[in-house]
Amino acid sequence: MTTRSAGPQETLTLRLRVSHAMLGFDQPGGVANAEGVLGEAVKHLGDGRPTVRDARALLAMVRSTGGT
Repeated sequence: MTTRSAGPQETLTLRLRVSHAMLGFDQPGGVANAEGVLGEAVKHLGDGRPTVRDARALLAMVRSTGGT
């Protein structure tokens, strides 16, 4: 997968969007929302960012316990 380089402001915005989405993952539709935001962040930031890695790990844990 090819990622496009995000500028500093966009990088911060995407990281904050991921963090905000993760705060609401326990609400109805929250996991799907978090996955969508995370997917957008991966497209622009790549998989290597700690924010992205941590969010992916948490969502995988939630899904493994039956969270939706």
